[in-house]
Amino acid sequence: MFGNEMKSLLLSFVFLFSAALNANVLFRYNSDLDADSPVQSPAVLNRITVQEYLPESETVARGPAGWGFLTMNTTLFGQDSAYMYARDTIVSTFLNDHAFSGEVWFKPADYNGNLMSVINADGEVMISLTLSEGKLNFKRNLQNHVFEIQVADSCLLNEWYYVHWISGTEVDTIYQKLYLNQRLIADERQAVMHYPLGFEILEGCLKIGFDDSQPNSAYHGEIYAVELKSNNFGDAYNNAYYTMDGSAYFGIPAYRYYAAGSDIRQKLIRSSQVPVVNTIFVPYSNDGYIPQGLTNSYEDDEFTGDSGMVYISLYHREIDGTTGNQRSIIVELDPLNGYQVRRCFRLNAALETAHVPAMAYRNGNIILTDGGIGYKFELPEYNGEKYQTLNYVRSVSMYSSTATYYSDSIWCCTKFAQSTSETAYLAGYPIDSLGNVSNTAAPKYYMMPMYVQGAAWTRFQGQDYLFVASSYGDRDSKLYRYSRKNLSRWFLAEPDTIFYLPAGLEDVTFTKEGNLMTSSESSAMYYSSRASNPWSQFFPFIFEIPREVLFVDIINGSTGVRPENHGALLRKFELSTYPNPFNSQLTIRYQIEPEAACHINIFDLAGRMIDSFAKRAAGSSTVNFSWNAAELSSGVYVVQLVVNNVPTHSRKVVLLK
Repeated sequence: MFGNEMKSLLLSFVFLFSAALNANVLFRYNSDLDADSPVQSPAVLNRITVQEYLPESETVARGPAGWGFLTMNTTLFGQDSAYMYARDTIVSTFLNDHAFSGEVWFKPADYNGNLMSVINADGEVMISLTLSEGKLNFKRNLQNHVFEIQVADSCLLNEWYYVHWISGTEVDTIYQKLYLNQRLIADERQAVMHYPLGFEILEGCLKIGFDDSQPNSAYHGEIYAVELKSNNFGDAYNNAYYTMDGSAYFGIPAYRYYAAGSDIRQKLIRSSQVPVVNTIFVPYSNDGYIPQGLTNSYEDDEFTGDSGMVYISLYHREIDGTTGNQRSIIVELDPLNGYQVRRCFRLNAALETAHVPAMAYRNGNIILTDGGIGYKFELPEYNGEKYQTLNYVRSVSMYSSTATYYSDSIWCCTKFAQSTSETAYLAGYPIDSLGNVSNTAAPKYYMMPMYVQGAAWTRFQGQDYLFVASSYGDRDSKLYRYSRKNLSRWFLAEPDTIFYLPAGLEDVTFTKEGNLMTSSESSAMYYSSRASNPWSQFFPFIFEIPREVLFVDIINGSTGVRPENHGALLRKFELSTYPNPFNSQLTIRYQIEPEAACHINIFDLAGRMIDSFAKRAAGSSTVNFSWNAAELSSGVYVVQLVVNNVPTHSRKVVLLK
C-alpha cells in the first residue's frame, strides 16, 4: 500500500505526463478540411453530406469568374439518423483548477438536436450542448454532479449561429459561460461539492447529431465546424467581434491551428500589457490579406452622424511570400452591426496590388497613401452591394507611410529622413472640405522615431497630443505619446509615455469615444504560418485602447514615463501578478533596487485609482504580498508599478467572483 504522500506524488506525475501528451484541441471538425488533414480529428460520418456553401452575397468575391477569394463547405444533416462521432476517445486529465471550451458553427432546420456531446463508457453525459425547442442547453458533469445552463434566447431556423462555451473551475467554484453570436447570454458560478478536486479525467466519445441514448438528439440542419479544447483562450478571443466576411469561421482565423505530432494545437493569443477593448478579428485574413491602413468616420471632427464606419486597407500575400495574386482592398466595417463587413472595395489601376499602408477620412472621402502619392477616393452611397470596385479620383505627391486627418490637415509620415537613415518626419498638408490635398504650400514638419507605422492626433484637457505607432518584426510594438508643444522639426522630441503592445502594430485612428483604434499584422496568415521563421506573437485583432488608459498618468497627476529612464527601469524592475484571473486574493510580486522608491497603484478601466500602497522587504530585492479585492466587483483592473515617481510596468488582471 502506498501512503497518501506517495499517491499524491504519483497522481501529480501522471497529470504532468498526460498534460504533456494532451493537445489543446481535443476534437476538431471543419467542413473545409479533408478527412486525412493533420489538423482534422479522425471522425466517422453517417448519412451526412459535405457540400459547397456559396451564399448569393459572396458570389462576386468567391463564385466562378469572381475575385478569386476562397470558397467554403458546409456539412448537411438531412436525416433523423444522421450523426458524426470522433473515431478516437476523448481523454483529458486535470488536477484541480482547469478549463474546457468549445465552439460550434451551425444553421438549424429544426428546433431540437445534439450539437455536441461527450459520453463516457457508462453512458453518462459528461459535456453536452443541445438545442431544445430552439433554445440552447449546456451541461457539464463534474464529481457526478450535473451543472446546467438553460438559455431563454431562441435560435431561428435557417440562420447561421456561432456558439462558444467555457466551463472551468477556480478554487472552490465552477464557472460556465455561453456566448451566442459573440453576445454573452449566460454567465453562472456555482460551488463544487468537494475541493480540491484532485486528479480528474474527462474521457468519452464525442458525438454530434443522433444518439440513441439521448432524447430528441436528431439534428436537422447544417454544421460548419465543431471544436472541443482543453483551455480557455482569454477575454480578447472570447469577446472579439467576428466580421462575417464570407470566409471560414465567419472571419475568425482558420490558420490558427497546427499539427504537433499526432496532436492538434491552437496558436495562443498574445496577451497585451496595455488594457484593450473592442477586439475585432481582422477581416479577410483567411483569404491571405494583411492589415495596413485604418481610419473611421469620426476621425473627421465635422462628421456628426450616428452611423460612422471603420475602414481598413489590406494587401494580399501568399504564405510563400508571393504578392500580386489578389488585388488590394478597403473594407468598411459597421460598428452598429457588430463590426460586420458592410462593403469590400477592390482597388484599381496603380493601386491594384499596392501595399496601401495608410488611410485618412475626410467628408465622405478616403485618402489612401502609397509610394509617395496620396489618392482620393469618393465613397459611393450605400446600395446594399457588398463587393464593389473603387477608383481614385485624384492623386497628389506627398509622404505616404502614414495618414491621418486632424484640424484641416492631412498628416503623413515617411519612415526615414531624406538625408539620413536615422529618423522619420511627419508632415501636415492642408486639405479642404472636399478632401482635396494641397502640396503647394509648405507643410508643417515634425521629426519622428524610426519605423513609424501609424500616427494620430487627439485633444485632451486643452492640449494636442500625437500618438505614434512603431513596430518592427516579431517583437513588442511601441506606442509613443507626444505633447504637441514638445515636437520640433529640428530634433526628436522625448515622448511623454511609451506603451508596449503586441507585435506588428499598424495604422492608428481615434474613435468617437476618444479611444485609440489600431490593428496588428501578426494576424496575417503569412506572418503566423509561413514555413520559415513564423512569428511567435499572434494577436489577430483590430482593437482599441481606452482613453482613460492613454492618459492615466495625467488623470492621476503623474508626470509620465520619461524615455531617458524608461529603458533602464524596465531592465532593473520586474512586476508579476498571479493567478490571473483571480478570485479576491491576488499575489503581487516585484523586484526593486535598494535605493529605489517603489509603490503599487491599482486602477479600473475608467482610470479611477482603486488602491495604492508601498511595500518594502527588508534585506531583499523582491517584494511579494497579497492584495485583497473581496469588496470589489468582478471586472478588469490595472496593476501599475511606479519607481521613483515614474510608472514602469503595468499588468491587466481579471477579477472573477
